[in-house]
Amino acid sequence: WPGAALTYAAFRAHTIELQVHDSGAYRVRIYDAVLKYLAASTASRAEKNEVKRAVTEAFPESFYAGYALGGGEEVESDDDRWLTARTNAEVGFVDSLFETLKGVRDESLPPAELVSEAARHADAYARTLDGVYAEGRLRGAKNIMLTMVGQDGKVSCSDCQRLKGKRYSARKWLRIGIPGVPGNDYECRGYNCLHFLETDTGEKY
Repeated sequence: WPGAALTYAAFRAHTIELQVHDSGAYRVRIYDAVLKYLAASTASRAEKNEVKRAVTEAFPESFYAGYALGGGEEVESDDDRWLTARTNAEVGFVDSLFETLKGVRDESLPPAELVSEAARHADAYARTLDGVYAEGRLRGAKNIMLTMVGQDGKVSCSDCQRLKGKRYSARKWLRIGIPGVPGNDYECRGYNCLHFLETDTGEKY
């Protein structure tokens, strides 16, 4: 997809304080594009391109919004490189998504099932964006102390059990992985996890 491989210096030049994290609006964009593709009588690349465009717009917005909220001002080069790599990886995943959706189209499912399929993918994409926001917030506040709290999800893994109640700096949590974020390096991968980080004053982070 043209323009997908980007660095975000120009984007950030508008100042990170102006960025907004809005996973609800992002979810709507993904849902609309996926459902339109599934319900269309003929396949089109327009919906795939729209999802890729949504990713390349929403990821830096959410990341820099989180970075600013975490207290970061000047974004470090390592943080920009992480964002670029994470965004490009997500754009690449969109191709796999639409291969899956093509198979769904070929099944000629009833409309209600197409709606459910679109909602399922949109929910997953929104949670991923929340994870990008959380990453930005931790990177913007590397020295704040945070504790892993929350209830076990449907399936609790050994990593969650080992880390529950642990208090580390945001910098260390970045190395370990953010609890409850889909695709983290925990055994449960974060998909059914209800754990999260909170500050010493009890604020959910």
